[in-house]
Amino acid sequence: MAVFKCKMCGGDLEINGSETVVKCEYCGSVQTVPQQDDEKKLIQFERAERLRKQCEFDKAAGIYESIVADFRQESEAYWGLVLCKYGIEYVDDPATGKKVPTCHRSSFESIFDDSNFEQALENADVVAKKVYREEAKVIEKLRKAIIEVSSKEEPYDIFICYKETDENGERTVDSVIAQDVYTELTAKGYRVFFSRITLEDKLGQEYEPYIFAALNSAVVMLAFGTDYEYYNAVWVKNEWSRFLQLIAKGEKKTLIPCYKNIDAYDMPKEFARLQAQDMGKVGAIQDLLRGIEKIIPKKASAATVMQDDVVLGDNRIAARLRCAHMALEEGDWVAADEYCERVLDFDPECAEAYFGKLLAELRCRNPEELKNRKEPFDHYNNYQKALRFADDKLKRTLVGYIAFINERNETARKDAVYVRTKNVMQQAKSKSEFMGLARQFDAVSDYKDAEMLAKVCREKAEEIRIAEEKHLAEVRRKAKAKKKALCIIAVSVAVIVTVAVVLTMFINLNSNYSNAVQLMNDGRYSEAAVLFGSLDNYKDARENSISLWNTVAVRETVSAGRYTTVGLHSDGTAVAVGSNNFGQREVDSLSDMVAISAGYTHTVGLKADGTVVAVGSNTYGQCDVSGWQNIVAISAGTSHTVGLKSDGTVVAVGDNANRQCNVPLWSNIVAISAGNAHTVGLKADGTVVAIGADAGGQCNVTAWQNIVAISAGTTHTVGLKADGTVVAVGDSEYGRCNVSEWTDITAIATGRNHTVGLKSDGTVVAVGENKSGVCDVTGWTDIVAICAGSNHTVGLKSDGTVVSVGKNDKHQCDVTDWTDIKLPE
Repeated sequence: MAVFKCKMCGGDLEINGSETVVKCEYCGSVQTVPQQDDEKKLIQFERAERLRKQCEFDKAAGIYESIVADFRQESEAYWGLVLCKYGIEYVDDPATGKKVPTCHRSSFESIFDDSNFEQALENADVVAKKVYREEAKVIEKLRKAIIEVSSKEEPYDIFICYKETDENGERTVDSVIAQDVYTELTAKGYRVFFSRITLEDKLGQEYEPYIFAALNSAVVMLAFGTDYEYYNAVWVKNEWSRFLQLIAKGEKKTLIPCYKNIDAYDMPKEFARLQAQDMGKVGAIQDLLRGIEKIIPKKASAATVMQDDVVLGDNRIAARLRCAHMALEEGDWVAADEYCERVLDFDPECAEAYFGKLLAELRCRNPEELKNRKEPFDHYNNYQKALRFADDKLKRTLVGYIAFINERNETARKDAVYVRTKNVMQQAKSKSEFMGLARQFDAVSDYKDAEMLAKVCREKAEEIRIAEEKHLAEVRRKAKAKKKALCIIAVSVAVIVTVAVVLTMFINLNSNYSNAVQLMNDGRYSEAAVLFGSLDNYKDARENSISLWNTVAVRETVSAGRYTTVGLHSDGTAVAVGSNNFGQREVDSLSDMVAISAGYTHTVGLKADGTVVAVGSNTYGQCDVSGWQNIVAISAGTSHTVGLKSDGTVVAVGDNANRQCNVPLWSNIVAISAGNAHTVGLKADGTVVAIGADAGGQCNVTAWQNIVAISAGTTHTVGLKADGTVVAVGDSEYGRCNVSEWTDITAIATGRNHTVGLKSDGTVVAVGENKSGVCDVTGWTDIVAICAGSNHTVGLKSDGTVVSVGKNDKHQCDVTDWTDIKLPE
């Protein structure tokens, strides 16, 4: 089952059987836990609890709602909704050292009157009910204290919502713009809640009472944002989402999104029907003030509003540009941006001002520092506007910076591929290794002597091929000589009987050996590998089996898991991006690898000597692979791991609740694939076997024939036929099994709710659920391998680089800087 975390400190909880209340061994907190009766439900709880601890209360509540929809009697899900409603976060109490709740979302409604709290009590057992009531008492006490403090606050007219600091701890542009608006509004007599100023005398106190009072009394909220991520920052979203909830309850309030330098359509979807204000337009503040005056009657000014000059001459514009450059030299990015903004108020087509804003945005003290940028910046809005209004000289300068960075990065990429490939070339021994190196050199053929080295690698591969053919010819000659010699042995009757038995066994072995050689000569490598493997240590059968498996075994060099992506360099080292909450990304120490596979929370690697290593979660023993030997292919499922041996048999470890690990009797297997709770095997004769969960019919593969590749998803299974067409069985929700019209396919991959196919021309097709963009692969070209994760899709290009689409919340798609990834044989 899933590992359940303490809702106070996040430590692993030890849950035995049907317990509903446990004590955390790390923080000592006594708490309720969900019923341990469904793996999917526990995984949802894990996600919801993680979001709630991050104060993403709305997202967490959405998951708890999903649990309630499927499990009506799960009291812990109702309690989770209660915690989200009141914004409960558990923090350290300095006085006692214990974890105590703090409230980030207060309410006039008592927790004891909350319908979800009533449902939690109704569905809980006696022990859990007591814990719920005790926790509710503490939260209710907090709520009343917040209401008491907030009731003493004077009502506000306007609430300003914004992000104060960026990821570097520096003040945001949002804060500067918001303060300018705050100044104008207070000058007109409005009472405005602006946390930077309103809360500055509240140090050492809880902010929630004052935020709660302002949210409930304010008639207008101004939500400022210059970046999509700023709008969705935890505490910013906490404020505007609560304000929208008040509106949804019927209160007469107005929320005005105030954006700048972003597309209005890139704002949170909740703002879609709201009238927004573009703060990048000339006179935006004045327009905003007029709009507010229509909602709230104009009040007497509290101070004299200072007026800027109506007209700015060229000299004054130049002066403010000089001030901007001085601020840049001092590293005062906000001031530099403000000076440039003042220029644009009077000349909205001033290229120099946009150039100054670009320098401030990129934290460059002078233009020459732009050349030191790691990546091109031509997609930035300020760059595009500067280029649009620039004269010829500035245009050449701007374009030159981008050309310089692109050329530098391309040279660095080629050099990295060249150096790494040349180093690996020194240790290469097999034909396949030299051919792979030749392709790597081809990808950078115009760099140094890469073209010549590619030729050398192909020559080495040809030499090895000729040597292997001579070796096999010698093996056949010796086999015939031995057979002739043994046939004339005759000493005595007793000896003859003994020799006859031995000779019969030898003839059978030799016959199978000869058949294996013939299969190999006929190009039927998979069948030959299985037959050689069954001969164990007879002659060089073992060596031949391993050699053939090195050629034909399905070995992923890129693999996508739940929230991770892993890759294998041509030198046998590994690289990984994405979530590392279970250590599944700890692959830096792995070496001498020939294949890698990512599961739900673990990663498995196959070494060149046929042994296997694994990192990550081992809750079900899915990483217990240290004793495996003679392995030629691997596949990691959700909570189990499968290995294919050189004799065509299969081994498996991990979760076996659905019998997905019951594979020891399988034989003549040439490929394997592990899904969520089922395992699929491809036999040498092109038929397929499957075992495990079959609720969706994902194991109905017995009728398949002429199959050359397989892939097991969450609840569906896909097979590639020899003619390039594709078949699929299992749950077809979202259209993930709609592959019957595919043709010219050379490889397949399955994700949670989608299926991907690689065509012979290097393009990619996909079907299934696409809400995260996992199927947006139509523009891909030059692809040689594919893999699919839970919510993302990955493609390996012929030059060893990697592309990816889909959800990137854990950075699982950050593969653009990967190079020299090992290509499939």
